[in-house]
Amino acid sequence: MEKNSSTLKTKSLTSFFSNKYVIVLGFILVAILRFYYCCQTTINTGDTLRHISWGLVINKHGYSAINQNLIAFYPQLKFVAWNHLPFNYPILTLVFDQIVTYIYPSLFCIKFALTIIEFFNTLLVKKLTNNWLLSFAYWASPISIWWVSHEGQFEPLQNIFIFLVLLFFANNSRKNLAYLILGLGIQVKLTAMFLLPYFLLKEEKEIKTLIKRGLFFLLAFIPTLSLFFITNPFQLILQSLALRFNPYFFNFFDKDMSLWLPNWMIFSNQITTYGLLAILIAYRFPKPERLVEIITPLIFLVFLKTVSQAQPWYLITLYPFLLTLDNLKLRNSLWLGCFLLDIFSIGQIIFGPFGYTVPNYYKALNNDAFMRLDSLF
Repeated sequence: MEKNSSTLKTKSLTSFFSNKYVIVLGFILVAILRFYYCCQTTINTGDTLRHISWGLVINKHGYSAINQNLIAFYPQLKFVAWNHLPFNYPILTLVFDQIVTYIYPSLFCIKFALTIIEFFNTLLVKKLTNNWLLSFAYWASPISIWWVSHEGQFEPLQNIFIFLVLLFFANNSRKNLAYLILGLGIQVKLTAMFLLPYFLLKEEKEIKTLIKRGLFFLLAFIPTLSLFFITNPFQLILQSLALRFNPYFFNFFDKDMSLWLPNWMIFSNQITTYGLLAILIAYRFPKPERLVEIITPLIFLVFLKTVSQAQPWYLITLYPFLLTLDNLKLRNSLWLGCFLLDIFSIGQIIFGPFGYTVPNYYKALNNDAFMRLDSLF
């Protein structure tokens, strides 16, 4: 009787959360929270201000400006984080910065634009999975809500390319386009390249086909190759690794890598990431051919736990990488539990900002998310 009662309760809960009216209401409530966060100044990071600043500089002075730093053009921007560095993100991220700042150079505008992109990503999740619950779980993920709508991190821009790549790769007649889009996605953020081994392992081994795919992939890099007439874009990107901070670093005894993080948060990060690694390896172990399915999320997790610089918002990229798993029960379970990998974002949504905060970055804006940055000079 107790088993039957438990089964009925589980089915009842599943039915409730699968109800389209409940999901629509959930989407609306999350959208309201996200819009509210877009209207606030960021508090944990200064990256968003830096993106707006570079958009303004490049729009006015051209791409040759990326070899220099922000204060070389506008000393008033000395309050912006990493103002002493040249632009050190891939080229398509810069194009996004330019477009947003051309429209309206404010914190609100760039965060709202990224939130809109994230909404389109949720629609792509529905297209890829045919599951509104998974789509809602992505839209309502605390990792995305906090780090995108509140802090303005640009992972959604990378994810929209990755979701499109997976969509087109599933269609044999559009695989060439998938390789082209993958190349573009890498020029938003380099971690998109973790899909390449999955593609090659799943791909036909015919040389002519591989050459054709490779040509489409290389064609996408014309924007980056064009930068070589001005600078070495790879040298600029490597300067991003100057900071030593990784809350997921494999050696949890290395306190230099976790800086201000309390022990309970380090413990949570290690349990969830090592736990996910163990699940993926255990899934592969009985059948070696399953390596193809887990290769991309596995590479991502190894990367996350070994690099000298990683941030909690990187985990937003793990969502599309999990779609390479063929076992739907496992994939859906990991997807729904993915938010547990960043307990920091959950805590800040519930209790408000805590830990490392940077309110001084925004004094020049009078803590106004709608203020135009170019009004300062």
